[in-house]
Amino acid sequence: MVSKMLNEVAFTRGSKGQESHDSLYFIEVKDKSLRKACYDLVIKAYKPVIETLEISKEKCPSFTAFIDYPSFSMKVTRNTELYCLMDKHQILACGSLELMKDGLGKIKFLATEVTLQDQGYGTKMLLYLENLARDRGCKGVSLGALSENTDLIAWYEKRAYKIVKKRSLNKGIFHISMMKKMW
Repeated sequence: MVSKMLNEVAFTRGSKGQESHDSLYFIEVKDKSLRKACYDLVIKAYKPVIETLEISKEKCPSFTAFIDYPSFSMKVTRNTELYCLMDKHQILACGSLELMKDGLGKIKFLATEVTLQDQGYGTKMLLYLENLARDRGCKGVSLGALSENTDLIAWYEKRAYKIVKKRSLNKGIFHISMMKKMW
C-alpha cells in the first residue's frame, strides 16, 4: 500500500530545488513571509479541532493550535525543515521535519488548508516528509495527536503509524505519540 501511495506522489525535480508534479510543487520554506503564511495555515487548520473537541488554551496551553508566531518560527528554524505543498501561489499544505538524535524524524505542524481538506494534499505532504526523513537517514518517523482526535489517529493508523505512548498534557487531555518504522 505504501508503494502505491509513493507512486501517486512521484514528483520530479523542478527548478530552484523545488519538486513538482503538474502545477503542484514542494518547497522548503526559508522566507519569513512564507513561514508566516504556513503559521497562519496551521492555526486556521487547527481551529476546527479545538472547537470540536472544546479545547481551550487554559486547558491545554501546549497544544499546537495555541502556539504564537515567535515560538513557531523558532521551532521551525532550529534543527527543523519546514516545507509546503504549493499550487501556483497558494499553500495547500505544510509540515515540518525535525531530525532527532535517536535516528528518527519528527513530523510536526502538519496541516492542510481547511477549504481543501479531504483532497489528498495532507497525504502528499506526509509522504513527502516521510521520504525526506528516509533520504536524511532516519530509521522511522514519529508524530503526535490529541487522544480525543480519533479521526486523525485513525488517519495516521491507516498510513501504518502505531501508537507508542500516551501522556497527560493537562486536565484530562492526553497526547498520543505515534511512530512508523520506515525501512
